[in-house]
Amino acid sequence: NNSTDFINILFYILDNSIDLNNYKFNVYDNISIDSNISTKNTENNIKYYISKLTDTTNTSFLHPFYNIEVTEYKCPECSFCSFHIKNKLMFCINIDNNSSIAESIHNLNKTSNLINGLECEVCNSNNIEKKTYFYMKSTDYILFDFNRILYEPENILKKNNQKLFINNRLMIQNIDIHNSIKSIKCNTFMLDLKSILCHIGTINNGHYICL
Repeated sequence: NNSTDFINILFYILDNSIDLNNYKFNVYDNISIDSNISTKNTENNIKYYISKLTDTTNTSFLHPFYNIEVTEYKCPECSFCSFHIKNKLMFCINIDNNSSIAESIHNLNKTSNLINGLECEVCNSNNIEKKTYFYMKSTDYILFDFNRILYEPENILKKNNQKLFINNRLMIQNIDIHNSIKSIKCNTFMLDLKSILCHIGTINNGHYICL
Protein backbone atom coordinates (compact mmCIF):
# COMPACT_ATOMS: atom_id res chain seq x y z
CA ASN A 1 0.00 0.00 0.00
CA ASN A 2 0.98 3.67 -0.19
CA SER A 3 2.25 3.97 3.39
CA THR A 4 4.47 0.89 3.01
CA ASP A 5 5.91 2.16 -0.27
CA PHE A 6 6.56 5.57 1.28
CA ILE A 7 8.40 4.09 4.27
CA ASN A 8 10.54 1.81 2.08
CA ILE A 9 11.49 4.66 -0.26
CA LEU A 10 12.22 7.01 2.65
CA PHE A 11 14.53 4.54 4.36
CA TYR A 12 16.31 3.80 1.07
CA ILE A 13 16.94 7.53 0.58
CA LEU A 14 18.27 7.85 4.13
CA ASP A 15 20.71 4.97 3.61
CA ASN A 16 21.04 3.00 0.36
CA SER A 17 23.97 0.92 1.60
CA ILE A 18 21.73 -1.74 3.21
CA ASP A 19 22.27 -5.15 1.60
CA LEU A 20 18.91 -5.98 -0.01
CA ASN A 21 20.08 -9.08 -1.89
CA ASN A 22 18.03 -12.27 -1.66
CA TYR A 23 20.36 -15.12 -0.66
CA LYS A 24 19.35 -18.72 -1.38
CA PHE A 25 20.34 -21.87 0.45
CA ASN A 26 19.12 -25.24 -0.81
CA VAL A 27 18.87 -28.47 1.19
CA TYR A 28 18.87 -31.75 -0.73
CA ASP A 29 19.53 -34.08 2.23
CA ASN A 30 15.96 -35.33 2.63
CA ILE A 31 15.01 -35.80 -1.01
CA SER A 32 12.78 -38.86 -1.21
CA ILE A 33 13.15 -39.66 -4.92
CA ASP A 34 16.07 -40.68 -7.10
CA SER A 35 17.40 -37.72 -9.00
CA ASN A 36 20.51 -36.95 -11.03
CA ILE A 37 20.16 -33.19 -10.83
CA SER A 38 23.17 -31.08 -10.03
CA THR A 39 22.97 -29.28 -6.71
CA LYS A 40 23.36 -25.53 -6.31
CA ASN A 41 23.31 -22.87 -3.57
CA THR A 42 24.66 -25.32 -0.99
CA GLU A 43 28.00 -23.68 -0.16
CA ASN A 44 26.91 -22.03 3.09
CA ASN A 45 23.93 -22.35 5.48
CA ILE A 46 21.11 -20.40 7.13
CA LYS A 47 23.24 -19.23 10.06
CA TYR A 48 25.97 -17.97 7.70
CA TYR A 49 23.62 -15.75 5.69
CA ILE A 50 21.82 -14.35 8.73
CA SER A 51 25.18 -13.47 10.30
CA LYS A 52 26.40 -11.93 7.04
CA LEU A 53 23.32 -9.70 6.74
CA THR A 54 23.39 -8.76 10.42
CA ASP A 55 27.05 -7.76 10.31
CA THR A 56 26.62 -5.53 7.25
CA THR A 57 23.42 -3.90 8.54
CA ASN A 58 24.97 -3.09 11.92
CA THR A 59 27.10 -0.41 10.25
CA SER A 60 23.98 1.59 9.33
CA PHE A 61 22.25 4.00 11.71
CA LEU A 62 18.98 2.42 10.54
CA HIS A 63 19.94 -1.05 11.76
CA PRO A 64 17.33 -1.17 14.60
CA PHE A 65 14.55 -1.15 11.97
CA TYR A 66 15.89 -3.81 9.60
CA ASN A 67 15.31 -7.45 10.44
CA ILE A 68 15.87 -10.65 8.48
CA GLU A 69 13.17 -12.65 6.75
CA VAL A 70 13.73 -16.32 6.02
CA THR A 71 11.19 -17.91 3.69
CA GLU A 72 11.11 -21.69 3.52
CA TYR A 73 9.87 -23.29 0.30
CA LYS A 74 9.37 -27.03 0.66
CA CYS A 75 8.14 -29.56 -1.86
CA PRO A 76 5.73 -32.05 -0.21
CA GLU A 77 6.34 -34.53 -3.02
CA CYS A 78 10.13 -34.99 -2.75
CA SER A 79 11.06 -32.96 0.39
CA PHE A 80 13.43 -30.63 -1.43
CA CYS A 81 13.78 -27.44 0.61
CA SER A 82 14.97 -23.97 -0.37
CA PHE A 83 15.51 -21.06 2.01
CA HIS A 84 15.41 -17.44 0.80
CA ILE A 85 17.14 -15.07 3.23
CA LYS A 86 17.07 -11.27 3.03
CA ASN A 87 16.91 -8.02 4.97
CA LYS A 88 13.40 -6.75 5.45
CA LEU A 89 12.12 -3.40 6.64
CA MET A 90 8.43 -4.30 6.62
CA PHE A 91 6.82 -7.73 7.01
CA CYS A 92 3.56 -8.18 5.08
CA ILE A 93 0.97 -10.16 7.05
CA ASN A 94 -2.24 -11.62 5.61
CA ILE A 95 -5.27 -11.26 7.85
CA ASP A 96 -7.13 -14.29 6.41
CA ASN A 97 -9.61 -15.44 9.08
CA ASN A 98 -7.49 -14.51 12.08
CA SER A 99 -9.07 -12.66 14.99
CA SER A 100 -6.03 -10.77 16.32
CA ILE A 101 -2.68 -9.31 15.37
CA ALA A 102 -0.90 -12.01 17.37
CA GLU A 103 -2.78 -14.83 15.62
CA SER A 104 -2.00 -13.38 12.19
CA ILE A 105 1.72 -13.27 12.98
CA HIS A 106 1.81 -16.73 14.59
CA ASN A 107 0.29 -18.31 11.49
CA LEU A 108 3.22 -17.17 9.33
CA ASN A 109 5.12 -20.33 10.26
CA LYS A 110 2.58 -22.34 12.23
CA THR A 111 0.90 -23.68 9.11
CA SER A 112 2.19 -23.95 5.55
CA ASN A 113 0.70 -21.94 2.71
CA LEU A 114 0.35 -23.87 -0.55
CA ILE A 115 1.85 -21.89 -3.45
CA ASN A 116 0.29 -23.07 -6.69
CA GLY A 117 2.30 -22.60 -9.88
CA LEU A 118 5.76 -22.54 -8.26
CA GLU A 119 7.68 -25.49 -9.67
CA CYS A 120 10.02 -27.73 -7.69
CA GLU A 121 13.45 -27.84 -9.33
CA VAL A 122 13.91 -31.50 -8.34
CA CYS A 123 10.65 -33.29 -9.15
CA ASN A 124 8.82 -30.51 -11.09
CA SER A 125 5.81 -30.61 -8.78
CA ASN A 126 3.65 -27.47 -9.00
CA ASN A 127 2.61 -27.49 -5.33
CA ILE A 128 5.12 -25.87 -2.99
CA GLU A 129 4.57 -25.22 0.72
CA LYS A 130 5.70 -21.87 2.13
CA LYS A 131 6.50 -20.76 5.67
CA THR A 132 7.92 -17.40 6.77
CA TYR A 133 10.25 -16.81 9.71
CA PHE A 134 12.14 -13.77 10.94
CA TYR A 135 15.24 -12.98 12.94
CA MET A 136 15.63 -9.88 15.07
CA LYS A 137 17.93 -8.78 17.87
CA SER A 138 16.58 -7.92 21.31
CA THR A 139 17.24 -4.19 20.81
CA ASP A 140 15.49 -3.95 17.43
CA TYR A 141 12.05 -2.84 16.31
CA ILE A 142 9.95 -4.84 13.86
CA LEU A 143 7.40 -3.36 11.46
CA PHE A 144 4.35 -5.29 10.25
CA ASP A 145 2.05 -4.38 7.36
CA PHE A 146 -1.37 -6.07 7.51
CA ASN A 147 -2.75 -6.77 4.05
CA ARG A 148 -6.41 -5.74 3.82
CA ILE A 149 -6.77 -5.93 0.02
CA LEU A 150 -9.29 -8.44 -1.33
CA TYR A 151 -9.15 -9.50 -4.98
CA GLU A 152 -12.68 -9.93 -6.35
CA PRO A 153 -13.69 -11.37 -9.75
CA GLU A 154 -13.17 -9.16 -12.83
CA ASN A 155 -10.08 -7.53 -11.22
CA ILE A 156 -12.09 -5.63 -8.61
CA LEU A 157 -10.22 -4.65 -5.45
CA LYS A 158 -11.99 -4.26 -2.12
CA LYS A 159 -10.84 -3.47 1.39
CA ASN A 160 -11.14 -6.19 4.00
CA ASN A 161 -12.82 -4.52 6.99
CA GLN A 162 -12.46 -7.54 9.25
CA LYS A 163 -11.82 -6.50 12.85
CA LEU A 164 -8.55 -7.46 14.51
CA PHE A 165 -7.88 -7.46 18.24
CA ILE A 166 -4.79 -5.33 18.95
CA ASN A 167 -2.43 -7.17 21.30
CA ASN A 168 -0.30 -4.93 23.51
CA ARG A 169 2.27 -7.70 23.89
CA LEU A 170 3.27 -10.39 21.40
CA MET A 171 5.03 -13.71 21.89
CA ILE A 172 6.70 -14.53 18.58
CA GLN A 173 8.94 -17.27 17.26
CA ASN A 174 12.36 -15.73 16.59
CA ILE A 175 14.99 -17.70 14.67
CA ASP A 176 17.64 -19.29 16.88
CA ILE A 177 20.63 -18.27 14.77
CA HIS A 178 23.07 -20.62 16.54
CA ASN A 179 21.07 -23.78 15.82
CA SER A 180 19.57 -22.92 12.42
CA ILE A 181 21.95 -24.59 9.99
CA LYS A 182 19.99 -26.68 7.50
CA SER A 183 16.59 -26.13 9.08
CA ILE A 184 14.89 -23.44 11.13
CA LYS A 185 14.98 -23.56 14.91
CA CYS A 186 13.21 -20.89 16.94
CA ASN A 187 13.13 -19.35 20.40
CA THR A 188 10.18 -17.56 21.98
CA PHE A 189 10.59 -13.79 21.86
CA MET A 190 8.52 -11.11 23.59
CA LEU A 191 7.59 -7.84 21.87
CA ASP A 192 5.75 -4.81 23.22
CA LEU A 193 3.55 -2.76 20.91
CA LYS A 194 4.88 0.76 20.35
CA SER A 195 2.61 2.32 17.71
CA ILE A 196 -0.04 1.65 15.04
CA LEU A 197 -0.54 3.45 11.73
CA CYS A 198 -4.21 2.96 10.84
CA HIS A 199 -5.98 3.66 7.53
CA ILE A 200 -9.57 4.89 7.71
CA GLY A 201 -11.63 4.84 4.53
CA THR A 202 -12.00 2.75 1.37
CA ILE A 203 -9.33 1.25 -0.84
CA ASN A 204 -9.48 4.31 -3.13
CA ASN A 205 -9.53 7.10 -0.55
CA GLY A 206 -9.25 7.87 3.14
CA HIS A 207 -6.65 9.05 5.61
CA TYR A 208 -4.17 7.70 8.14
CA ILE A 209 -4.05 8.15 11.89
CA CYS A 210 -1.30 7.13 14.30
CA LEU A 211 -2.11 5.47 17.62
